[in-house]
Amino acid sequence: VNPAIATGNGNSEFMLIGHFGYGLGGGLDIDGKVGFNYFNETMIGADIEWTLKSGGPAFSIAGGLHLAGDLALDGTMNLSFPLGAPTLYAGLDLDVIMVDGNPMPVWAVVGLEFGVARRVTILAEGAIGVNDEATTIVSFGFNFYM
Repeated sequence: VNPAIATGNGNSEFMLIGHFGYGLGGGLDIDGKVGFNYFNETMIGADIEWTLKSGGPAFSIAGGLHLAGDLALDGTMNLSFPLGAPTLYAGLDLDVIMVDGNPMPVWAVVGLEFGVARRVTILAEGAIGVNDEATTIVSFGFNFYM
């Protein structure tokens, strides 16, 4: 569960985003997500992530879609660096919004994930908009692993 704040064009808005994942094995996992007040919409989506290289650093790619007013295709690639207790990760994230003109916001993402209990981590993340179509998003929350 990740509360988030999006900023851009002199505006800020609060969002609440939940992610739910399941490991399929072989470096694959599926992720569902739901967002409330996600750019003034309720968002629902899913993706599949494939870890191409594990260890340190790890490299993964993901693709999926979400619906938040308009349908969007999602793409992500991440590098993760285990640093002992925390894991540092960075990557690129983009959406292709399926409307006339196909706006494509792109973010540079950087975050830290800290283990606080056997199956609980704290996550702090910044997604910096790298083009005019992307706002900057800062989030903080908890991940619970089953």
